[in-house]
Amino acid sequence: METIAPGANVPDAPATDAVGPAEVDGPGTAEPPAEDAGDDYQSLWETTIHRSVEEAAVRIDEAEESGEGAPSTGAEPSPGGLVSGVPQDLPSASAPVDPDGPDGFDHDGHTVMGSSVSDLRAVAAAAAAQLAASSELPAFSAPPAPPAPSGPPAAAPGEQPVAGPQLVARLCVSGHANPPSRERCAVCGLALSGETRAVARPALGRVRVTIGEGGEPQVLPLDRPLVVGRRPRSPKGANQGGEGALHRIVTVPSPQQDISRSHVEVRLEGWNVLAVDLNTTNGTTLLRPGQTPLRMHPGDPLLVVSGDVVDLGDGVALAFEDVP
Repeated sequence: METIAPGANVPDAPATDAVGPAEVDGPGTAEPPAEDAGDDYQSLWETTIHRSVEEAAVRIDEAEESGEGAPSTGAEPSPGGLVSGVPQDLPSASAPVDPDGPDGFDHDGHTVMGSSVSDLRAVAAAAAAQLAASSELPAFSAPPAPPAPSGPPAAAPGEQPVAGPQLVARLCVSGHANPPSRERCAVCGLALSGETRAVARPALGRVRVTIGEGGEPQVLPLDRPLVVGRRPRSPKGANQGGEGALHRIVTVPSPQQDISRSHVEVRLEGWNVLAVDLNTTNGTTLLRPGQTPLRMHPGDPLLVVSGDVVDLGDGVALAFEDVP
């Protein structure tokens, strides 16, 4: 086998003549493979080429390093068919830099940079100093007070007004609906016209729920039936008679357990307001000015008018106001 020392000049001779295989007889001797016209590596069979590190190093063209000449787009093959170097200018796989971003850094636009925070603090400090130095302060005025409520009772807080069934009514000049039997409006006191018309039933006054001593009273419009009790529930068959909305549930305290779970129901039938004792244990009493207290019979509706008070016991009572 022929060995070429480092730095030796390789003669310009055909590869097949210079590095031909040695003819050695004996077992175990490697035989060269059959020559193939299409194989470019036959010339390297059983040939060792020694080169120094200096000669094997990949060198950068001085013209490319200084910026002269066109950039290299790929590796140039050596005269011997081997690659003499690697491409220097490879395409970058990173995303392009946004020139509009700060220092060429792209972000989502919602991130506050540290420099921006410092600028905002400086601006805020300057504004505070200017305001402190100025003797004129911005004037603030309180919003105007809302006008006093007038007209029929308003709906309870958090509830929408309920349109009742159609009733025959007489109207005043202000448009308030009243029962046909009245001569003057129950809301404004003006005279009623002689004509009647069908209108949606308005609220039939209001009920004031008082709760013992020191309790905050609750005022509710009579625009739908209601059930009052310690743990009330709507009665069976409610809202099946076409009278409009579901019952309003009113829960009241009863420290002595004198009030039943569902104690009293207030019904609206036409222009009338009725109170019904729901078969309570301790009963219900109707207090009417100028008359003796009346114990209500369980299950029997009782007509109530303005000024009537229904006593449930344990300091809880229902006072009816502005009932037409």
